[in-house]
Amino acid sequence: MRLRFPANWRPASVCLFAEQSAAIGSQLDLGEAIYRNLAARQLAQTADFALERQHLDSLLTGAQGFDLVLACAAILYQPS
Repeated sequence: MRLRFPANWRPASVCLFAEQSAAIGSQLDLGEAIYRNLAARQLAQTADFALERQHLDSLLTGAQGFDLVLACAAILYQPS
């Protein structure tokens, strides 16, 4: 069986197709790198926000404890 190619087919067209395929693969790799960079930055920002929230929760707990100590002291040490 003999292969039949279109009349306008040239061996160079195969090379051009291979080059275009490689270029598309490179674009996909670049897109993946950009996406991973964005995801990493968002993950780091999320970790920063979580740390800040934990810090603020600790401050609130300390302030509430201090208010409780002051209230207890006011009750226990009332002047007679």
